[in-house]
Amino acid sequence: MKIRTIAQSSTLFAIMDKLDLIEERNILAIQYSKGRTERTSELYIDECAALIKDLQLLANQSRDRQRKRMISMCWELGWVENVGAGKKADIKRLDNWVRKYGYLNEQFKGLNDYSDKELPRLVTQFSSMYKKEMMK
Repeated sequence: MKIRTIAQSSTLFAIMDKLDLIEERNILAIQYSKGRTERTSELYIDECAALIKDLQLLANQSRDRQRKRMISMCWELGWVENVGAGKKADIKRLDNWVRKYGYLNEQFKGLNDYSDKELPRLVTQFSSMYKKEMMK
């Protein structure tokens, strides 16, 4: 397997900078290499392409759509509550997770308190936890 290209490197860091995810690059490298490396410079071409694709999708999503993405993951994690005859995602549990583990937890920010610039990093963080939980 070949290591990522220079063009991929430029694209990757431009998107990560736009989404304020530079500090998360090691976590992303571990996630997309399936634990093989923690350095984005050691990602294979296909791993880097997948990461770029996901980050581009994230960059193009609205705040509402990003929150809905997290709510969808809650359903898959089984974070649901009974409401009448049906069920709905447990938003309170999600908000508590964000306040406890979100990267701005020291500011006690809830899900709806994250700005447009902050939300992509939170979604990435939640997505990492989601993927780990789904592998169990």
